[in-house]
Amino acid sequence: MKSIILLAMSTLNANMNLNAEGMQFSVANEQDLEIKDCRSQLEPVVRYFLKDKECTDEVDILMLCTRPTLEEFIPNDKSKYVNKKGIELDKVSAVSFLKERIEECSEKGSKEIAYKVFPLYREEGEVPVGLDAEIVLDKNSYEPDYLYGMRSVIKEIRHTVNGNNKEEKSTPFYIVSHGGLRDVILSLNAIISLMDGEGIRPTKICGTNTSNHTIEDQRASFDIFRFVSGMQDFLNVGSVDTLQNYYKESVYLYSSDKEDAEEFNKKLLDAMNKVSIGVQYSNPESYISGLDDLKKVLDTDAEDKFEKTSLGIFKDTIKKDFGVLLDPEKRTEVDMVERCINKKQYQQALTFLESAFPEFYRKNNIISFSSDPGINIEKFNNFFKKHIHLKDRDQSPNKIIEKFFTELEEGDESKEVLKDSEHWKDNLEEELKKHLEYMEKVNSSNGSDSKIAIGPIYSFTTDILPVFKMHKVLKEIRNIFSHGKVENRPNINKLDKYMRYYLKSLKNLVEKAK
Repeated sequence: MKSIILLAMSTLNANMNLNAEGMQFSVANEQDLEIKDCRSQLEPVVRYFLKDKECTDEVDILMLCTRPTLEEFIPNDKSKYVNKKGIELDKVSAVSFLKERIEECSEKGSKEIAYKVFPLYREEGEVPVGLDAEIVLDKNSYEPDYLYGMRSVIKEIRHTVNGNNKEEKSTPFYIVSHGGLRDVILSLNAIISLMDGEGIRPTKICGTNTSNHTIEDQRASFDIFRFVSGMQDFLNVGSVDTLQNYYKESVYLYSSDKEDAEEFNKKLLDAMNKVSIGVQYSNPESYISGLDDLKKVLDTDAEDKFEKTSLGIFKDTIKKDFGVLLDPEKRTEVDMVERCINKKQYQQALTFLESAFPEFYRKNNIISFSSDPGINIEKFNNFFKKHIHLKDRDQSPNKIIEKFFTELEEGDESKEVLKDSEHWKDNLEEELKKHLEYMEKVNSSNGSDSKIAIGPIYSFTTDILPVFKMHKVLKEIRNIFSHGKVENRPNINKLDKYMRYYLKSLKNLVEKAK
């Protein structure tokens, strides 16, 4: 069972005396715990981690190292380091000095520590391998290479975690948050974010505050990466899981009163969860309810309390991303589908077409099958199932889309699918005409509100049927997706454009009534 301490090495201060008594650090929120005689920036936190009750007897210290941290360090006073055994070391680097200090500290006790160097540079075009923490390099030219070191340290962390998992034990994983150049710290941040995505989360993240000589918990600062990732997940794929886990597990920052922050965070997360369920399960009711709740939280922040929370950072981003969907007076089912397409959520878009569009046709007085929304949806979908038929449910949709784009490339947009009869059932228009005539007779003698009603300005054959055909093609594409018939799926870029053409045609029907 091994523990991991991950750090980004920093260079030493040229003004320091290697043998002078070091600083003493206390630990925030832990009384009577002191780390004494600390002579470099990273030393206090590493020693504090070694003292932690969860830290095991075997420890790997993983060091992200730029070349200067491995080069000989010569302080301004030219002092040579004399270790506790009284031995004067001829040369030290920042790395070898840290190792000496850790090996000599009381916190190490009987622990076995492996010091592993991960270079973040290339020398003569090659990344050095097999570097020992005791090595002291002469100065030489080099070029940064952060990716190789990042890949290597990630591989090492995974290896240790997998080994501990075989013993059914979780890995004590510690991170020193201070040290290293800006680019090195960014590399460290990237590693933490990637490990978090794999479920490998730090036991502690700490840094030093040199102004008051304390060791401080830095988890809140680093967890902000999980928060930002969670918000991006919500905006891009409609998932709120990462954000919920962040607020459940993280020690997150408050920039306003804690109770106010928690109240607003809960309201917003609940609204976002409704939106998420609506998207993930293609449920229009949940989606619309969530959007309404989202708007309420965003718009009723009279005292700007929400603006002061971490979620408030994204207030304007959320408004801009959802746009007209947050306006119940203006949004339509078409807007819902359009956003899914924009986010590449094609399966959800196709499902919304089937579950939400019957109401769009009815509310816009294009065509309806009942004044009752629930009955209308059922009869709308039954009409497509019983009366609008393709020659081949599996192959025709893809062929129709291919032909559609061939004709567009030839510059004849007017043909669209209405002119295409070869992939539809023979005499389709004739049969539909007869069926509608029959339904008109039934309607005139039937007092029920379950009847076909076509808007007075529309011709079913000329106006509605071409759009219905596109709807039918997309319904069948959804079935093809659901049943895993890979060979019959259309090119995804063409599907995207075909769906947009359908939405455009539907909007044109609405515009005709204005």
